Amino acid sequence: MNWTRRLPDYILVIFITILIWLYAEAQNVQTWEPADPVPVSIELGQRRFVQSQNHGSFQPILRGAVSEIQKAREFLAAGVTLKPEVDPKSSNQQILLEKEIQRELVARNIHVNLVRVTPKAIDITIDSLVNHQCPIRVRPNQTYNIKDARFTPSFINVELPQSVLDEFRKTLVLDALIDFQSMVNGANETKSAPARVQFLDEKLVRKSIRLTQTTVTVNFKLADQNETITLPSTPIWIQGPSEDLMRHGQIKVEPKYIAGLKIRGTAARIKQFKQSDEKVVAYVSLDDTLLSKLAVEAQRKVPIPERTKVKLYYHLPPGIQIVSTEMPTHATVIVAAKTND
Repeated sequence: MNWTRRLPDYILVIFITILIWLYAEAQNVQTWEPADPVPVSIELGQRRFVQSQNHGSFQPILRGAVSEIQKAREFLAAGVTLKPEVDPKSSNQQILLEKEIQRELVARNIHVNLVRVTPKAIDITIDSLVNHQCPIRVRPNQTYNIKDARFTPSFINVELPQSVLDEFRKTLVLDALIDFQSMVNGANETKSAPARVQFLDEKLVRKSIRLTQTTVTVNFKLADQNETITLPSTPIWIQGPSEDLMRHGQIKVEPKYIAGLKIRGTAARIKQFKQSDEKVVAYVSLDDTLLSKLAVEAQRKVPIPERTKVKLYYHLPPGIQIVSTEMPTHATVIVAAKTND
């Protein structure tokens, strides 16, 4: 038969086809390394917390067919969550990355060769997750002085590692940041407002603590938020005359200082006033009539003093008030001609 005579030709064609296919497959094999490290996390479940001691990522080098490399790239793009088998009796353990990553690749039917993984292993600490009722306090406010604060709910349930609770049990307190713009009046001068709760302690912020809720309602009263202080000495300045008139005459004011002037402001404002260079100043303002008298005295060169009682004004920094009931309202201005000795 003809086909038996041509059998060697058929075999040769099949052999060449296989060689061509093997060559094509060899050309499609590539080596790939991601540009950035791949994030890795460990998940153990059963309310256990895992903290990596040295790395949170790894750098793999893969080799395989183009199609398989593409599947591996898509798998690694969002990071890898490993679920290794660990010794439940040991808190400190080491996870071999090459073994665990290869297992994840096979489980997803990704057939590539894991050439190298850096680092080869990561050290982890396993801790129990526990619940804790965390107390709440009002965060100090520079504008409002809060007293008798009551929270609804009274506590916030948090989930955190047992080691964190053991370390910070005495200082584990949430701060309530009251939304004063949403404050409403209640009975017996009480106020009510929503508040956002969070940890302000930087040490706690960096810990893995989960809050079951982040807002509470606060009922409170506003205490007297003003503070009064006494100034030992307040100077009285003269305002009004030009340098020319001052050159031809002498102007004095009595008294030169006011002793015991009391001022008032919010506690925060008074504190700021004490720490700054701001001053309370009293002054008299000389009008045209008084200045004319000074000019006449200067021309006559008659050293007869002119005493005039004028109103006393006060310059106060913003947010500061005078509360003295016996504060001076007038001062005496003494005008005398300048004599030429």
